[in-house]
Amino acid sequence: MITPLLTLAARRWALLLPALLATTGALAQTEPIKLGKTDPLDFKAESFVGDSAAAAVVLCDYGTTRFRVNSDGNSFQFETERITRIKILKKAGYDAATVLVPLYHRNNSEERLSALRGTTYNMVGGQLQKTKLDISKAFVEDRTANLRVRKFTLPDVREGAVIEYAYTVTSDFLVNLQDWSFQGPYPVRWSEYRAAIPEYFDYKMLMQGYLPLALSTREEGNGQYTVHTAGGFTDGGNFRGGSGREAASNDVLTGRVTNYRWAMKDVPVLRDEPYTTTADDYVARLDFELAGTRMPGQAYRPVLDTWEKINSELLASETLGCSLAAAAF
Repeated sequence: MITPLLTLAARRWALLLPALLATTGALAQTEPIKLGKTDPLDFKAESFVGDSAAAAVVLCDYGTTRFRVNSDGNSFQFETERITRIKILKKAGYDAATVLVPLYHRNNSEERLSALRGTTYNMVGGQLQKTKLDISKAFVEDRTANLRVRKFTLPDVREGAVIEYAYTVTSDFLVNLQDWSFQGPYPVRWSEYRAAIPEYFDYKMLMQGYLPLALSTREEGNGQYTVHTAGGFTDGGNFRGGSGREAASNDVLTGRVTNYRWAMKDVPVLRDEPYTTTADDYVARLDFELAGTRMPGQAYRPVLDTWEKINSELLASETLGCSLAAAAF
């Protein structure tokens, strides 16, 4: 098991303000979707040209990832918020209203789901009818020793309905930043993912599939978070790089943050074809792997080999034993 990414001296730091890193740039740009603000055109959406068999169409799938310090102040986490809106075209598309969110846990590290919301919109007699998701009916299924799935179903789904939902996943697993699938079991009008990555983390970014990106941008910004040190002796590993006795103090750390933005438009369904291994090998997806870290006052530390070993152990423990295709939407 890899040790926490911050030094022993840094572990004495407690988060003063449980706020996300304040970033500028890509994440501050106009969002492609606002929860609760449907467009009248959403109810007129049809299937893609050339895909009349589609039972549902994803109008927008939007995700953002930001880094933060955990409540103990001894390591980083990241938070990913996802907002998805889907038009139900046929009864065969009712399955789109059931969502599975995979949540991993291992030893003292875990992923947690919060801020779950959802609404079903139906046009009834020319009037918009809203039915809220009852989050008390969402439940958790244990799939393996390291994987549980949070499952929920949007209510009152009919042909022609528009459904939307949002949730946040907080993860301790820095090994893999939140993967993003642009392609899934239904055609997608617009799929967008944004990530604000601090300079302390070096990720490999792996793009899979053959579909072109509608946009791919990278902007530099700044990130800040406030920490509190309780004081005491330091060994040269604190954020100031000093040694000796240090008084209690509040500090604001500012670092460079790279804001990434990727999107695809009018993404078709990827269907299994004869003589291919599996459609999953060709799905349009963006993966991340942590190659190394560079904490303030420290040298670059490669960690990819360690994380790959842990990843192999997770895979060996059947964490992929269930189909999570539906988790993309």
